[in-house]
Amino acid sequence: MLRKTFLILGVGLVASIGLLAADFWAAKPFTEWSDKDLQKMLSNSPWAHAVPISMGGRGAGTGGRGGRGGSNGMGEVSSAGGGESIGGAGAANRRGAVSGDEGTPGSGNTPAVNVLVRWQSALPVKQAILKGKYSIEAASSEEAKKFLAQEEPFYVIMVHNPVPGGRGGGGAGVDGAKEMIKSATTLRRKGKDPMYPEKVEIVPRQGGLDIFLMFPKKDAITEDDKDVEFVFQTQMGEVKQRFKLKEMMFDGKLAL
Repeated sequence: MLRKTFLILGVGLVASIGLLAADFWAAKPFTEWSDKDLQKMLSNSPWAHAVPISMGGRGAGTGGRGGRGGSNGMGEVSSAGGGESIGGAGAANRRGAVSGDEGTPGSGNTPAVNVLVRWQSALPVKQAILKGKYSIEAASSEEAKKFLAQEEPFYVIMVHNPVPGGRGGGGAGVDGAKEMIKSATTLRRKGKDPMYPEKVEIVPRQGGLDIFLMFPKKDAITEDDKDVEFVFQTQMGEVKQRFKLKEMMFDGKLAL
């Protein structure tokens, strides 16, 4: 009898430890996410990373695919396919910053900034955005339901604030900047051709820009790819972030 009691207690303890160790996005519905949860999802999660970039890097010239193109800023929070837009880089967390903040110098007097790179089309990111915008009404708002239900035709990655002050584009104008960004940005997988954005949206923000990079889904990313590396060339240098696909599972599915 005593042995059976210890066995039951042991099973309960293991289950409790498992619940404590579970990430919040797996442990509770998005309508119950706290402000802290939203901040983490949008700025420090498998879908979002702050990538340091030196402000003292050499300028990048324009070029064709695989070359370097000057650009600034990053994406906003629109639906991947350029559909309904809800919020901006920091909209999902009204009481906490989610944009890239100025970092500490890398060496000497060369300053650095943290560039926020976020998989904007991923379902948990969209849920966090809606929770921040609608709060307790996130589950009942018709606008929110429509936003979550729409099928995303692109993989959308948002880059926020790579160039303080919104400089860039080399005087080429918005259309010229978009073309340079297209040629200077890739998603890379081992053993496969790089993916380039088909569309680029640029949204001015205070202190910089949001850039939305829309990659076609015709060559679908799968769990077998193991990871995807995002590479974005700027006038200051290279922004590079590797996303581990096994960590980007949500409700049993790869969430991109």
